[in-house]
Amino acid sequence: MSDTQSEAPAFLFFFFVAVAITGVLLHRKWTSSEGDDDSGKSASDSVEFKKFQKTYLIVYFCVMAGDWLQGPYVYALYDSYGFDQHDIAVLFVAGFGSSMIFGTFLGSFADRFGRKKFCLVYIASYILSCLTKHMNSYSWLMLGRLLGGISTSLLYSVFDSWMINEHNARTFDQSWLSDTFALAIFGNSVVAILAGLVANTAAGVSDLHVVSGGEGNTNDGSLMNGGFCAPFDVAILVLIAGGLYINNNWGENYGSRGDEADSGLEGSVKVLKKGFKTIVENQA
Repeated sequence: MSDTQSEAPAFLFFFFVAVAITGVLLHRKWTSSEGDDDSGKSASDSVEFKKFQKTYLIVYFCVMAGDWLQGPYVYALYDSYGFDQHDIAVLFVAGFGSSMIFGTFLGSFADRFGRKKFCLVYIASYILSCLTKHMNSYSWLMLGRLLGGISTSLLYSVFDSWMINEHNARTFDQSWLSDTFALAIFGNSVVAILAGLVANTAAGVSDLHVVSGGEGNTNDGSLMNGGFCAPFDVAILVLIAGGLYINNNWGENYGSRGDEADSGLEGSVKVLKKGFKTIVENQA
């Protein structure tokens, strides 16, 4: 135990040194790069672009943090509730299946009805998914996995789509997109590590205990709190902050509407039907 405690400060020291060095290198590269527009203005010289970039990255880091905070403790929470490996595996497969199914058409819905709206749907669905983790009940946890699959599909589609569409609508130089993606990727790596540290700290604040219901040592539908539930509560707070920022600072934008959106949805349904048909034929 003492060896682990002595290694933690060293890890944090080297981590923050690496982050600082990488940040300096990215800053130098970003400020020295120039766009391809006629004026020769770089991305860092455009006040309007910097403001837009900040508006996107604040939300992006919040929603990614909400995802990273949960990841390491999903299995641990299920295991602490007393479910066996088979039951846990079914929960994970349900989540992946939900993402596969809903991911085929959620993008088309977002294009048609508004990407900002579906970013907020992501916030709501992931918060509900986190709340189900407090229930020591297989059915509630299954519902949470299905909501988590929907959220994952939205996370990796509508946010980037909103940013690219808004970038083009504001007629920013196309080459500046790489600056936004570079900062997003680098920042996401830092967020992932910090989220792991925060989640680990939150999980150790108090032991998992029953709030109401049974004894908490069987799958009896007890309402639980503390322990491995805590990282999901932190994720809820981060997601709420991101949702409020989206609601107050993002404008709505759309993708293909009308016939193009309908054809995209119909194509997704056809692909899904073909996939299920192939699975059934292979099993036969």
